[in-house]
Amino acid sequence: DKKTKLKVYVDGAALREVVSGFEGTRGALTELAKAVDNALNPVRIAIIEDQQGLQANLENQAALLKQQGLSNREINSILNTPEFQSILVDFMAAEDFASQVPTNSEQDPDSSGGVN
Repeated sequence: DKKTKLKVYVDGAALREVVSGFEGTRGALTELAKAVDNALNPVRIAIIEDQQGLQANLENQAALLKQQGLSNREINSILNTPEFQSILVDFMAAEDFASQVPTNSEQDPDSSGGVN
């Protein structure tokens, strides 16, 4: 058994953040979620307005559910719920949005993709 002394410096702001239950971090994440939601809204609207694309995606989802052994009645029950359609539109919007965001290699052809 040996006693060891250790001096630790804790920044006051970091300590307040921990004591507050990470209030600042939670607030920043809430703001980030709002920003992402706002960025996706125009994409969501475009997807909803493209009824043919939306219908094609619903048909793809139906085929996947059929492969899982669901009956036509079960499939229609799932696909026709507003919650499922909302989630599907959100997923399609996120996928579309992500495909438009340039990757590091697209921004800088000399980039190795890693941290320099």
